[in-house]
Amino acid sequence: MTSDHIHILLADDSPDEHFLFIHTVKGIDKNVTVSTVANGEELIARLEKTTAALPDLIFLDINMPLKNGKESLADIRQNEKLKDLPVIIYSTSDEKKDIEETYALGANLYIKKPQDFIELEDILAVVIKRYRAEGIKRMDRSNYIFA
Repeated sequence: MTSDHIHILLADDSPDEHFLFIHTVKGIDKNVTVSTVANGEELIARLEKTTAALPDLIFLDINMPLKNGKESLADIRQNEKLKDLPVIIYSTSDEKKDIEETYALGANLYIKKPQDFIELEDILAVVIKRYRAEGIKRMDRSNYIFA
């Protein structure tokens, strides 16, 4: 389905989360690169740059400063250039309200941040494999939460 190279953009305000995510992805697949932004304003600014290549996947935290993940997701889905980008919510929250709101805003998939490295590695390996095979389509409500 996709080229050999995958570019993931991680929007998360935690430098520790950036390090762990990048380190984990490098151990899974050398043909995947990860770039990061620390908030929703940076995310939208990067995506709207006309000269910048768009990422293949966006992993989006909900709780970020300046512009949170829900606001960022709404901006992405309302932008003609960006509206079809696969957006995976990647959050510590398992609140029903957050899950329902991000689904309604058009996120493709919801992943609760795992508690340990092994679980993170397993989840990211499945997501990367799925993306390579068929892309990350918008899940129906019953399959929206990654389990």
